[in-house]
Amino acid sequence: MPRLLQEVPPQEAVEYVLPLFRELVLDPDDTVQEEFSRSLGDVMWWFLTHCRVVVEDNGETDGNASLQAQIHHQTFTPLFGTLILSSNGSVSETARLSITTVLERIKTADDKDTLARGDHVRPPLPPENLWKAPAQDYAMDDPEIQEEEPEIGLFGPVERTKIKQEILAAIVVALGRLDLRWEDEGSEKPLANTGHNVDKRRSFSTPSSTSSTPSTSNSAHSSSGSSPTVPPAGVSSSSPVEPSPSPDRAALKDPSHHQPSSHGSDAYQLNLGNMMHEEDEDIYYDEQATNGRWSTMRLIAAVAANGTADLTTEVYFIKDVDRSVQDPVYWVRREAAFAIGALARVVPIDFVLKDLVPMFERLVGDPHPDVRQNILFSLPPLVQRLPLEVRRKVTFDTLTALSEDPEITVRESALDTLSETIYAFANDPQGPPEFLLHMYLGRKEDKIVRNGTRLITFEIPPPLEAFYLDTKRPLTLAFGFPAVTLTLGKERWEELREAYLDLAANRMNDVKRSLAAGMGEIAKIIGADNTRRDLVQVWWNSINGKDSITRLRAIENIEALTGVVGKETGLSLWEGVAKNWEDKIFRVWRERKIILQELLKMPDLLGSEILPVIGIIEAQALLDAEQGVRDIAVENLPKILGLLSPQQDLLDGLNGAINQLLSSTFRRRMTFAACQRSIFLASVDGGQKPSVALTDDMLRVIFELSQDSVTDVKISVARFVGSVCDKFVRESESVPDLLAEIIQRLSQDSSLSVRSFIPDPATLLGGQQSVTFPSSSEFVEPTATLPAPGAPIRSRHFSKPPLPRLNSSVSAVDHSSIDVHLTNASANGVGMAVERVYGDSSVASADLDSQVPMQAGGTTGDTGRMSLDNRGHLAFNAHTYPSDDAMDIDNNTVGAS
Repeated sequence: MPRLLQEVPPQEAVEYVLPLFRELVLDPDDTVQEEFSRSLGDVMWWFLTHCRVVVEDNGETDGNASLQAQIHHQTFTPLFGTLILSSNGSVSETARLSITTVLERIKTADDKDTLARGDHVRPPLPPENLWKAPAQDYAMDDPEIQEEEPEIGLFGPVERTKIKQEILAAIVVALGRLDLRWEDEGSEKPLANTGHNVDKRRSFSTPSSTSSTPSTSNSAHSSSGSSPTVPPAGVSSSSPVEPSPSPDRAALKDPSHHQPSSHGSDAYQLNLGNMMHEEDEDIYYDEQATNGRWSTMRLIAAVAANGTADLTTEVYFIKDVDRSVQDPVYWVRREAAFAIGALARVVPIDFVLKDLVPMFERLVGDPHPDVRQNILFSLPPLVQRLPLEVRRKVTFDTLTALSEDPEITVRESALDTLSETIYAFANDPQGPPEFLLHMYLGRKEDKIVRNGTRLITFEIPPPLEAFYLDTKRPLTLAFGFPAVTLTLGKERWEELREAYLDLAANRMNDVKRSLAAGMGEIAKIIGADNTRRDLVQVWWNSINGKDSITRLRAIENIEALTGVVGKETGLSLWEGVAKNWEDKIFRVWRERKIILQELLKMPDLLGSEILPVIGIIEAQALLDAEQGVRDIAVENLPKILGLLSPQQDLLDGLNGAINQLLSSTFRRRMTFAACQRSIFLASVDGGQKPSVALTDDMLRVIFELSQDSVTDVKISVARFVGSVCDKFVRESESVPDLLAEIIQRLSQDSSLSVRSFIPDPATLLGGQQSVTFPSSSEFVEPTATLPAPGAPIRSRHFSKPPLPRLNSSVSAVDHSSIDVHLTNASANGVGMAVERVYGDSSVASADLDSQVPMQAGGTTGDTGRMSLDNRGHLAFNAHTYPSDDAMDIDNNTVGAS
């Protein structure tokens, strides 16, 4: 929907799109509600930035405003309220994320205006997690995508302030006080009538978007209202708001605390009541009120964690959290436990000591284990804010109590929290307390627990004994070891060394992965001597192990380790990597990809001694079976040739490996052409003239490859030729005769994929300077026109028209593209083994024995792709990605009708 709105004028979006949101919110299909709630933040932002936000509809508008689409500031309030109160967790969670997205964008825009005025903005919050694991997920190779700076448009500072207050007051706070509103209104303003049917209770009217039309304005006037007041901070003088000095429950009951108007939260609360439905109204109100309090706690935690609320509002949140800490429903208290930790990071220390610490201590002794478990996650951010003596007392009281908890989930959470809690004492001159280190490292007799040799018994030990014997303790220790090492420093490594070596002896894959992931950070802390003594052997065990993820983690840390241990040990590490590559130990292509990425950093650390290893690994990478690895090797090739140039023997060895690509399989010939293109472009970019960079030897080899029988090789040659021609034209140099001959040949090739990279020979060779070159990296072949019946079809992409059903053992009606291996072809018929594929993955196979009249020309062993058009013609293209690397094939085209 956000993309579609870009194509709609704002006035039409207000009149025709906005009314549809009500139906989407009330859709009986939860997946529809989930998708809508996921996009609602972007949708709301589009309306706010493209329409004029109005607060009151008094019928007075200036001339310019009447020409702009207008929306009321409460338009999206009931939509968010309904979605957040959904019984579907996915719907409510995505709605909360959308709210925080809008608040974050408002904060970004406000901070930009503040900095433009030369004022100071509130400093960014510390990380939500005091310590994060050093390694990223091995499957995530790309950096995290950063959101672009939000568009502001018509959404000025006054409007942003009002919308922010509306979100915080009418959604975040009001949802937690539904029960107070219902109790207060009672008989005066019933929220629903038990005589109404379900459909009537589901109906609601959002505060309509005001526009230049009278009907829309009247609708907004009749269905909107004021929201509960949250004391604002920094409100512009153009829109004064009276802050409430001490907001509490009475504030919502006492009319003096907010002025009623034609737009109020009464309508909003009525909308919430009408949008949801239950047969029993009393149960309905109770469930919805509880759900509202639960949602408010989650919203407060999210808003506080992101730092999108002003300080006054965050302090105001404390009273709502205090109320929820005493809630009779445990899952409201459970969410309040998270909110305590989020608020502890942002509110002043006085409020932490006076309000948050008592709430925290109350929940530590909560009767429900889920609440006690969740409050542990608020311990690290809370104790980090406390004075040193109070910090030690709160930590001791909490962990000694919950480490002996009768519930295993609470004890495990206490164990999980230990490393982050230790890190919270990083600024303590005395370091973390001894009891805390003892709880983390375990007892002397727990060595068999750390190294994983303890036998599992069926006896149930006492809670404290079970805490130290927990089978998850080794993994928890391994995961948190970098944080604990950073807290203690190099000087106290001896206190941690024994436990680390015990973990290194553990054979659990998860433990080995965590140790390998944190090895680089630990090495930087403990120094070269300790690393060579204690960590290098652990790295060797990881790199030679059978678990690919452990090897990957070790490879990711090789740069950090090399920088710490020095040249001699670092060179031995890389020699081991090269040997493992040759021995095919690195079976996962991501391992080899990361090695290539780290390889070019090593000359700065190890000097010329690493050059032989670089040459060996690069030669292996050019022969790699994985396209992604070969691409990186080709990209690195010019830099590596430059590094090897001082040592002629190494340079000759790599050039020899490149030349050997010519006499091998077609994929290696493709790699050779790609190497020549990379070398040529790097030479030109380095300042050489194209006529100098394009050597006679290079041109003669490319001339031979342009006559290759495999189309994919000629495509690689065509990409090279296209890049060469581009450089010649830019430098106004004449094209060599041999290159002109290659251009003439490839421009007449039967494959459109080959011709697409070649410029028009008449234009290029005629001396004209305006030559258009197609993209060499993002070309998509256009769909060819349908050939005449019986004519051969050459295409790599096929459309999907309705297909006739074949008289065979497998139906082709639903699958227009089928991989075929010809087993026996003749002029009279063909028997084929068919493998149905979706993209690159084969999912089923069968025999297709139908007698299909075919043109002669198919040969046993040809592999290609068959497609059927809507007239029943069958096209077979044999040159597309042959399956056998060791055998080149000629292009064979078979047509059938």
